[in-house]
Amino acid sequence: MKLLACRDRGDTLRRTILRFGLLSLALASTAFAQITIGAVTNGASFTGDSLSPGCIATIFGTNLATSTAPASSTPLPMTLGGAMVTVNGMPAPLFYASSTQINFQIPYETPTGTVSVAVTVGNASSAPFSALVQTASPGIFQFGTNRAVVQNPDQSTNKSNNPVAAGSYIVAYLTGLGPLDNPVADGVAAPDSPLSRATSPYSATIGGQNANVFFLGLTPGFVGLAQANITVPPLASGNYPLIITVNGAPSNAALITVSGSPSSTPQLSLLSSAATQIGPRNVAIDGNTAYLCGSQAIAVIDISNPAAPNVLSTFGQSDLNNGSGIYCALQGNSLIEIVNTQTLVVYDVTTPTQPQRLAAFTPNFPFAGYVFLSGSTGFFTTDWFQFDTGSNTIFAQYGELYAYDFSNPSEPAFISNLQPGSSPASSDMSPRFTGVAPNNQTALIAATTSTGGSPSGGMAQIQVIDISDPASMQAIGQVLIPQAAIATAIAVQGNTALVAGNTMSWRNPGIPNFDFTGVLTLTVLDITDPQNPSAVSTLVTAVSTGFNAGSIISPLGNGFFALAIAPPADNTNGSPTGNGQLGVVDATDPTNLQFLTMDSVTGLAGIAVSGSNLYAATGSGLNVYQITGGN
Repeated sequence: MKLLACRDRGDTLRRTILRFGLLSLALASTAFAQITIGAVTNGASFTGDSLSPGCIATIFGTNLATSTAPASSTPLPMTLGGAMVTVNGMPAPLFYASSTQINFQIPYETPTGTVSVAVTVGNASSAPFSALVQTASPGIFQFGTNRAVVQNPDQSTNKSNNPVAAGSYIVAYLTGLGPLDNPVADGVAAPDSPLSRATSPYSATIGGQNANVFFLGLTPGFVGLAQANITVPPLASGNYPLIITVNGAPSNAALITVSGSPSSTPQLSLLSSAATQIGPRNVAIDGNTAYLCGSQAIAVIDISNPAAPNVLSTFGQSDLNNGSGIYCALQGNSLIEIVNTQTLVVYDVTTPTQPQRLAAFTPNFPFAGYVFLSGSTGFFTTDWFQFDTGSNTIFAQYGELYAYDFSNPSEPAFISNLQPGSSPASSDMSPRFTGVAPNNQTALIAATTSTGGSPSGGMAQIQVIDISDPASMQAIGQVLIPQAAIATAIAVQGNTALVAGNTMSWRNPGIPNFDFTGVLTLTVLDITDPQNPSAVSTLVTAVSTGFNAGSIISPLGNGFFALAIAPPADNTNGSPTGNGQLGVVDATDPTNLQFLTMDSVTGLAGIAVSGSNLYAATGSGLNVYQITGGN
């Protein structure tokens, strides 16, 4: 589903809603006589005390229209089948009309309290019908015997014979959210940018257990239809009632089917945390020491007791210019720090509490993003673009790959940069986000095929680079991922590589920001032969996410990976909104990827795994998670 990316699934969703109730047909002959309203209900739950501005509602009665007619386009019409509906005298948009049923939208301007609903056909009108309108009135759409209209991660409908895995997520369809951060006009389909999110407090339970709601808002491309993206708690296999509460008003209880998590699935439970004020970007682990690398400084944290991490010191404030730190990585006893995209600093951390600056220099490349290592060689990827400052329109994109020798950390030496050639993977006219070296012969680079002024027009690309001689790197192939527009992170475990990407790349024009606006994609590559990798499968999730790159994937062993997902950027001011998601990717069956969310984390950035613990850089510092299971 699209949070996300509804446009490419619009027809399927329309068929689902048509089948399961929103536009259900009420077939009856029209014997024109007195127009009678028998009930006005929520269009999803069919309860009469659950209406709110903007929600989908249903009128049941007799002689409500002269013919049966569904709306064929948006904005929705105010008249269908010869019928018109008014709420407190205001015309209401109509989805469907027949002699016994009308589906309509409560106008957003409707005040809360008791309102008057009337149906007019020709010159005749029904008696006014009193209905109660609340601030919010969540109603979950249903089908069959009280089954919730819910999609599993693979976008199939949740059914008794098609359950969702515990720890995974669902997309539930409902109406009645109440106030929105991006208001939409009556009868108009919700946009996909900016999204329209609920502003009232909300929560959900499945089987009585709290379930994290990581998105609640209108479904793009539809009128009055909303969706809740919800993490399924750790439940045993069975049928469970789903209840969504908005502004204190609970929805109807509708059933979903859950399959219990296999005992072998790793679980991440928060063990401890350590607070810092350095703007963490990523974390690097060396034995009993964690280096929390931030934009303002680097924190040294003693993790010899993971249940009680202790911040020992901070350093690098002057080198990072109080806000210019980007990314760091460990190479032996050296810590390599990328600063303000145009400076590299190397520290000797043989004694963690007494780091010594070994070198600080301006590299050959203008915009460093990330570094990955193979032996004593550091490979730097860059990603940048040029844009018109007046229109904020991108007109060119760039990405390079540089190799530096760190065998003498005091004197890092430039080796070479990848030269453009005949291979499409060698071009430097599109961003290169990060990479990994499965061995000392090959590097796999996360990139895209898009170039020029169309950042969303390409496909995600994994470039295969021969690094056997860093002085003469050669692009030897590529793997394309058509389901994604861009690949931004990659990690290797055994003969498997996991690639994270996005269905959309940079917003162009960049108004209000250049952040990504699509949803997370996950791809498995078979790298039995690293120089000839092949894509096995891709999962397009329903998780809306902004820019993810660098150390956001970490192998957990036995075919599982940990994944840190950044929140999407706010469409108003460009700042991230909501929480990041920490999850586990089950790649034990590479042809059937599973993504299980574990925790919602504010300011989630990089992650690293050491022993039986996962360390996460967060908005407030370092979180330590205990890893259990996975054997």
